[in-house]
Amino acid sequence: MNKVAELTLKITNLKNEIHTLETKDDPEATAQAVKKAADLKDLVNDYKIAKAMEDAEMATFAAGAERIHGGLVQTGKEKAVNRIFNKILFGAHNGWNLTDSEKADFKNEITGIREDDNGKGGYLVPKEQFNTIEEFRREYVQLRDIVNVVPVKSKTGTMPNIGQENGTLTKFTNLTEIPKSDLDFGQMDYNIDDYGDIIPVALSFLEDVDTDITSLVGQRFAKKAVNTENNDILTNIKGATAVDATSYKDIIKCLNKTLDSAISANSIILTSASGYDYLDELEDKNGRPLLKESLADPTMPIFKGRQVMHVSDTLAAKMLPTGKEAAMPFAVGSFKDAIRLFMRRGYYISISTEAGFTMDAVYLKVKERYQVKTFDADAMRLLCMTLA
Repeated sequence: MNKVAELTLKITNLKNEIHTLETKDDPEATAQAVKKAADLKDLVNDYKIAKAMEDAEMATFAAGAERIHGGLVQTGKEKAVNRIFNKILFGAHNGWNLTDSEKADFKNEITGIREDDNGKGGYLVPKEQFNTIEEFRREYVQLRDIVNVVPVKSKTGTMPNIGQENGTLTKFTNLTEIPKSDLDFGQMDYNIDDYGDIIPVALSFLEDVDTDITSLVGQRFAKKAVNTENNDILTNIKGATAVDATSYKDIIKCLNKTLDSAISANSIILTSASGYDYLDELEDKNGRPLLKESLADPTMPIFKGRQVMHVSDTLAAKMLPTGKEAAMPFAVGSFKDAIRLFMRRGYYISISTEAGFTMDAVYLKVKERYQVKTFDADAMRLLCMTLA
C-alpha cells in the first residue's frame, strides 16, 4: 500500500472513531473526540504532503498519457485535438479521414489505434466516459451515497436475509443435551429496470465542431441519472412508517426509543431545506446551537450526534404521504440498512450511425440499470412535522 492510500485509510478510520464518540453524547466521549480531531488534522497535513509528492512523481507520466491530447494541449491546439477526437470516434462509419495537417499533429502521439491498449486509443472508448460521468455526478446531492448499493450480475435474482433475532442461548450442564432451536431465512427479489436517454447529433455538426461532444452527453446524463435515482430512493422512504410530529423533541424521541439502538447509532436525518433551516435555528437554554459541526468533518452538520442531510423543498416533498403535503419531512434511520439499490454493471454509452441514417445523424445512447427496494422497513421512520 502506497503512502497516500495508507494515510487515506487512517483518516477514514479516525473519522469513524470520532463519529462514534460524538454519538455517545457524554463529556468524556466529547473530550476524546476533541483529542482525536487534533490527530486528524495532523493526518490530513501528512496526506497533503504525500499527495503533492505523488503528483509531482506522476507529472511526467501523466503528460504522456492524456486521453489523446498528449503534448497538443500544451501548445494551445485544444480545438484541433477535439476535432481529431470526433473524427476518430465517429468517422469509422462516415468515411471521415484526418487531414495531412491533423495527421502531422497526431503522428507522434499515437501510432496505430487499438481499443485494447489505453496508450494506443483505449482512452477513446466508453470506459473513459464512465469516469467523466462520475466526476459530473459529484456536483449534485446523491442519495445513493447513503443507501446500500449492491452490484448484481443478472437482471433478476434474490437476496437471502435473516429477520430480527430476539432469542438467547440456553444454559446447560455437562453431559446434558443442548436444546435445539430453529432458524428461518427470508429472501428479497429484485428485477432490474433499464433507464436511458438518446441524443441525436447531426453528422455535419460533428464533423466541424470544436467541442468534445461525449463530455456534454456525460454531463446531461449525470444530471438525469442523479434525479432519477433520488426520485426512486425518496419514493421508498415515502413507504416508511409515518409519524406525526410537532417539534424537534419528536426527532430525539425517535432516536432514543422508536428505532432499535443499533439502528439509531448509525442513523442519518434527511430533511428539506425548510426542515434544515428549522434545526439550524434551534438553541439550548444557554444559547448554544443544537445543530453542530462534526469534529471529524466541519462541513457535516450533526444533530444529537447524527449526520443531517437536506434536499430542496420540492424534492423532499416526494417523501410526504397523501394528506401531509404541508408538513416538513424528517426521514430518520439507517438508510444503508433500510434500502438496497441493486446496480447492474453501472453505465452504458453506445453510438449508432445506422439508426439515424435518414436524418444524417448519429445517435448517442446512455443507459444505466438498477432497482431500488426497501430491505428493512423498521430501520427508518418518516416524521411529518407541523409546528405547533
